[in-house]
Amino acid sequence: MKVQISEKFAPMFKPKRIKVYFGGRGGMKTVSFAKIALITASINKRRFLCLREFMNSIEDSVHAVLQAEIETLRLQNRFRILNNYIEGINDSIFKYGQLARNIASIKSKHDFDVAWIEEAETVSEKSLDILIPTIRKPGSELWFSFNPAEEDGAVYKRFVKPYKEIIDVQGYYEDDDLYVGKVSYLDNPWLSEELKNDAEKMKRENYKKWLHVYGGECDANYDDALIQPEWVDAAIDAHIKLGLRPRGIRVVTFDPADSGQDEKALSKRYGVLVEDCVSWSEGDVADATIARRLNFDYKVCYELYN
Repeated sequence: MKVQISEKFAPMFKPKRIKVYFGGRGGMKTVSFAKIALITASINKRRFLCLREFMNSIEDSVHAVLQAEIETLRLQNRFRILNNYIEGINDSIFKYGQLARNIASIKSKHDFDVAWIEEAETVSEKSLDILIPTIRKPGSELWFSFNPAEEDGAVYKRFVKPYKEIIDVQGYYEDDDLYVGKVSYLDNPWLSEELKNDAEKMKRENYKKWLHVYGGECDANYDDALIQPEWVDAAIDAHIKLGLRPRGIRVVTFDPADSGQDEKALSKRYGVLVEDCVSWSEGDVADATIARRLNFDYKVCYELYN
């Protein structure tokens, strides 16, 4: 059996309770998940439940992808393809289902080894809350593959957003139970020239759209936003890029918050340049005010007047 899989997906072979791959178009997430699932199921008996939040018919599932990869991997002698499921000669099985309109039936699927949720950007918080404890067989795993849509998507918010800074630096996040990987067309060694050219053309002509479609970032086209995200990015170190020297008054702003564990914040500004910002949530208003006065007053006054 000859297998071609990008090295970015090698962690999928490691035992991990939750495996998440997200990114832009051309990253081979669906095809790679299908290959890995079939390889795994051809070696050992594995029961796969392939889910989407919405699935009107078998055509909406990954059934066709699995069928194509069985042929690519030359595993026809290991699997039998039926109209609405696939079974292996070692009793492995691939079945399909949806979450949104039939979530109650998912509660009976506790005997599956892997739940693979494709197009996971549409999965609701309610679906996650029911699905995760349902797939509870010893050694069972949950796989999520998706192109991000919005930052408040349940899967993105739970498994990607808390570790986004780490992922942006090293391309992945990993702990004992979770692996999160980000992939794009740049990680695809078999990328077609047509897709590569389309991606580069979009990057030149509409960078914000490229970030979402090919870069694997959430959709930044916030129609109701007063300040667009790219404006914020452009403002970072703008004085260096434009060769401007800050001048004018120096201002310190402190927000002690209204009550309890609300976010407190302090910032320092020199003319048009914001030099420093910090935020914290511990302590009540009195504690925060006293702590910040003790920790910052001398340093701030020295910097303001010397």
